[in-house]
Amino acid sequence: MASSRRSFLKSGTMVALCAGVPVSFAESGLGKELSPTTFNVTLMKSDFEACLHSNFRVHVRQAGSVDMTLASVTNLRRAAQNKMSLENKEGFSLLFEAHPGTKLPQDTYLIEHGKLGTFRVLMVPMAGRKRRAPRYEVIINRLTP
Repeated sequence: MASSRRSFLKSGTMVALCAGVPVSFAESGLGKELSPTTFNVTLMKSDFEACLHSNFRVHVRQAGSVDMTLASVTNLRRAAQNKMSLENKEGFSLLFEAHPGTKLPQDTYLIEHGKLGTFRVLMVPMAGRKRRAPRYEVIINRLTP
């Protein structure tokens, strides 16, 4: 399929302009917030352990928010890895329990907590035994360099 020089230059210019648009402009143009205003990337396993059985507010796109309880924090490192000197390297699983009837798909959610602040994580629904309350898992993996 033949294209003219004019259409090629026009298309190329649009691509170059779009590539140079900062993410903040794209966010405001789309009417979405892609990043939380306060983001704490240094949350450690001990921070979550201190908040066991407390409420977390999970923001759901176009549906408001859902409150969940942090039910457990599980270490993902093996005993051999625990003996190694892995400073600031850790992996752990967070298990959240929601109110009965809550159904959320696997997605990245903005989560708020009074003590831990605001952060985004990938949350996955847990399949398994029939429970009264649905459960969702988050994996934090900082074990690899």
